[in-house]
Amino acid sequence: MKYFIITVDTEGDNLWNWKEGKEITTQNARAIPKFQELCERFKFKPVYLINYEMAMNDELVAYLKEKAKRNLCEIGIHIHAWNTPPEYKLEEKFNGNPYITEYPKEIMREKISGLKKLIEDRFETKVISHRSGRWATNKEYFEVLKEIGIKIDCSVTPEIDMSMLSGRSCSKGPNYTHFPKNTYSIYDGIIEVPMSTRKVRRLTHGRLLHKIKCLLLGESLWMRILSKDITNIKYLKNEIEKENKCDYIEFMLHSSELMPGGSPYFPLNKDVNRLFESFEQVFKEFSQDGYIGVTLKEYVKLNED
Repeated sequence: MKYFIITVDTEGDNLWNWKEGKEITTQNARAIPKFQELCERFKFKPVYLINYEMAMNDELVAYLKEKAKRNLCEIGIHIHAWNTPPEYKLEEKFNGNPYITEYPKEIMREKISGLKKLIEDRFETKVISHRSGRWATNKEYFEVLKEIGIKIDCSVTPEIDMSMLSGRSCSKGPNYTHFPKNTYSIYDGIIEVPMSTRKVRRLTHGRLLHKIKCLLLGESLWMRILSKDITNIKYLKNEIEKENKCDYIEFMLHSSELMPGGSPYFPLNKDVNRLFESFEQVFKEFSQDGYIGVTLKEYVKLNED
């Protein structure tokens, strides 16, 4: 059996351009029903990984709460440390948004446990799946996740190095270059379901220097759509299938990409329309190839049985 897991980082509008002190809006919540309906057409079940501001959106809560009760989606947690209570001032050395792993352990615990309780109370469901904001993890953070009852994580991006991306008080982001590509216990029973990412060496399009770099050093591919060209999605799918080691593919998107101007990638109505056309093409291909749509908790349960 082959499984298709759709994960949605469900967060505020265009956080790529967010600056400290600026209000975070959640208008993209209104675009989520259209995406959910598309998934249901193909019998796929999205995992909505909810962050703080989206958990406060009454319209979204009412809609997804009913979908989750009917087992048409899963509600999980996605933490953006910089705007999840309680506030805590970090030493400002760099310009990046803070990683959750920059905070003292007790602050990490307060932030993630408070968010988990908020989501469980608002959506009336038990939350066991998690993805860290900006993909950051470490041992201390996993200790906290274990304490509060998180059983599944999907923050790891195999073969991807983000160490060049600074936080607020630290200069380096996570580096998952040598992490396993398949499901495994990452910390004391917490199951890691890694994102479908790979670094591949191939001759690609673009300028000569870019072609040489991709051929010699490799190109990072993610199972996500950033333009109307879905060639990379198909290529990555084939690469993972050729490995013949992984029985799932994990797709991701940000909820804000579903509305015009909600991200840098899809600024106009026509861009979002093309995005939905691309979703349909990709979902159709996975469906025709026999992939079964499951949530994170369903996938982990299948592996336990």
